[in-house]
Amino acid sequence: MRAVYCVAAVGALLAAGPPARGGDVVGLGGELPRVRFDVPRTITAAALPCAASKRPRAERPRAERLIEVVVPVSVVVAKGDVDRVAEVVIEVDGGPAGLVVRDYTPATTLTTDYVGEIQVETSTGSDRHVDGSLGGILPSPAGGIATLTPTLSAGGADRTAETETAKRLAPKRAVVVAAPVNRRRGVRFAFRRSSQTTLEGEHRLTITFAAPADWAGGELTVHATARGERRVLFVKQRTTWGDAADAVDVLPPLTARPRTAAKPVLEAYDPFDEATVRQGLRWRAREPAGTPSDG
Repeated sequence: MRAVYCVAAVGALLAAGPPARGGDVVGLGGELPRVRFDVPRTITAAALPCAASKRPRAERPRAERLIEVVVPVSVVVAKGDVDRVAEVVIEVDGGPAGLVVRDYTPATTLTTDYVGEIQVETSTGSDRHVDGSLGGILPSPAGGIATLTPTLSAGGADRTAETETAKRLAPKRAVVVAAPVNRRRGVRFAFRRSSQTTLEGEHRLTITFAAPADWAGGELTVHATARGERRVLFVKQRTTWGDAADAVDVLPPLTARPRTAAKPVLEAYDPFDEATVRQGLRWRAREPAGTPSDG
């Protein structure tokens, strides 16, 4: 009956899931973390120059331009033990906006806790020695006791020592893993915990997209997940500490800076440009009589 009760108790704990207050099952390991994410609603893309193609026009792909989008993603551990968060995965998808990935930052990064190379020394040696001793007590014919202690000793020693010194690279582990996904329509970034980095804070993801020449903006999908491990009856299980998905509107690059003026002004004024001078004269001719001049 006791075995049946134990099995029933284990089944009840597994079916109940995590406690409402965020503690481990049977109270081990402290409070479970809760991770929140935040992204801006609107981002303005930046225009990048395109390299000139040397292929014939008929063989060139459709007209396109390069744009750079910086997506800041905030990661906040609202409560619980931050050391339990082992990985934060962020996926940015430009498929809904008709964009194709050309480049991205940060790239896959490896790190180590060691400084410099590791030096290994190996020593080998051998030593042999043999020693012997023989003794005894014999009765004397005169009635006394004669002690006879002959000693036989033989020894031999042979020692050989060798020392080898070698250097090897320190082992590294990945703290950032980045790769295109969805047929290069998006990028998946995985940030992993280490002694040299932190998962909390703002992660700025820079992605270069190829967009159609007449691209007028679109929508990016940002999906973020925080993962780790939790204990259930002394057994570690993979779990999710936070999950969020949101859409970010991306505006096309600005062609000129917005300006505010009382009368028409030129976007780029060159005092030595003849067309600019003529345009300025035409504007002055339209001013009513008696209007004071600028100069």
